[in-house]
Amino acid sequence: MDHPSTAIRHTVAFHGERTATAPLTWAQEQVWNDMRWMLPDIAFFDISLGVPMPAGASLAQITAQIGELVSRHESLRTLFSPDPNGLPEQRVLAAGQVDVDVLRDGGDVPDAVFEDFRARWSRQGFDTAREIPVRFLVRHVAGGASTVVVCTSHLAADHAAQRLLVAELTALVEAAIAGTAAPPPRPARQPVDQAALEASPAGERLCERAVEHWRRHLTTAPPSMFPHRGTRAGQTPRFWRGERISRAVPLALRVLAPRYRSGPSSVLLAAVAALLAGSTGLDRCALRLIVDNRELPEARYVVSTPTQEVLITLPVDQDSFGSLVRASWAASTAAHRYGRCDPKRIDEVIDEVAKARGVELDLDCFFNDTWSAFQQADGAGDPDAVRAAVADSRFQWVDRYDRDNVDFFFTTFDTAESTELIRMSLLVDTRTIPPAAAEEFLRRVEALLVALATGVLADVQPSAIPPVAGLSDTGLSDTGLSDTPNSDTTNAEAEVPS
Repeated sequence: MDHPSTAIRHTVAFHGERTATAPLTWAQEQVWNDMRWMLPDIAFFDISLGVPMPAGASLAQITAQIGELVSRHESLRTLFSPDPNGLPEQRVLAAGQVDVDVLRDGGDVPDAVFEDFRARWSRQGFDTAREIPVRFLVRHVAGGASTVVVCTSHLAADHAAQRLLVAELTALVEAAIAGTAAPPPRPARQPVDQAALEASPAGERLCERAVEHWRRHLTTAPPSMFPHRGTRAGQTPRFWRGERISRAVPLALRVLAPRYRSGPSSVLLAAVAALLAGSTGLDRCALRLIVDNRELPEARYVVSTPTQEVLITLPVDQDSFGSLVRASWAASTAAHRYGRCDPKRIDEVIDEVAKARGVELDLDCFFNDTWSAFQQADGAGDPDAVRAAVADSRFQWVDRYDRDNVDFFFTTFDTAESTELIRMSLLVDTRTIPPAAAEEFLRRVEALLVALATGVLADVQPSAIPPVAGLSDTGLSDTGLSDTPNSDTTNAEAEVPS
């Protein structure tokens, strides 16, 4: 990685308990394959997360605890590269150094300058064959609260692991300031041990059960959620990702999840499935659900990337939205039981079923709810607050690039600015979904949830929800929308979701 010219580079030593070499885990291999697809954009799958440090932490205390953090987690001191046969492997280092870039504030680095520097710093990518897959950026404020940004390759950590890392680093620095013993590491299976388990007979049985799950759902899945996929002129760059930042959606989910005796993720999944399938004229929705594989005690605190994709086919021809929520809960619960599988076996079963059905299976629609996993259930929501919050919603385009392998990728995140907000993200192939339709889809997800939570809709059959213009092969000219995206920021009023 090139050294940022405006930061001071520190190298901090780490020391682990062992060296080890192993094949990639199934989840790591899936990420490895995705990274190869995105070459030469080596930074595409990197993840960064910033966290304020306890006030008064010295730079020496922060850097020392960064070294301790890397020492504790094998995934952070691992190199990834092909073995002599060309197969990817991971090699854990017992000792080495981690890069820590430091910006000294002293009132001379405004927030906007720091954020601009952070954005450029986080896009530099990792040479995973030669450098460990983590680095740190420190904005040091003497006597105040410094900020530490952790950037990892997705081979080493997923979003949940990033949260574990920043929480652990904060606790380590707090102990250093107080002069107390550091909190002990939480027990978790290391990636090389997970790879050994997956290569065992028990792992083979686990994989076989997952393959059968995929086979069952592939047999009934629509060949594509978009029969017209790839037929539009599209934009340049081709793939666009937008975000709707909403305070109304979290408040609505606080009303709806208790009403349907479900979790917020199942309510979100039902809303997305109803709008997606209904807008394309299908009675079932095929989605690759992203599951975090953290249900078992030994996986709960894993700092790695255990996340994998599991296919679900969700019937949306239900008698009510509540019934669809229950079906969503059942489908996602089943998916989490079959969340670990060799990606090569998944490719094989997709080809096998496609040949047996005599169709091409285009399974490029994804649902990934990272927001719900970190929310606390804190009582029922207030419909009046839901209604008022809609005026705060805003939309922005955040990424545009030329290469990907998706049609529709819905993701949720929290935000750094407030725990009361959600970022609903939609990545689309503009040759399948125009940008204006992607923006409208996110607005309609919010509108549907708000209408249900505030009583504008008591309940609704999914088939009665009006389609989102532009997701089918119908043109946009008769809908009030155009192929040209709206401005970067828009507000919306609470309304019936039509």
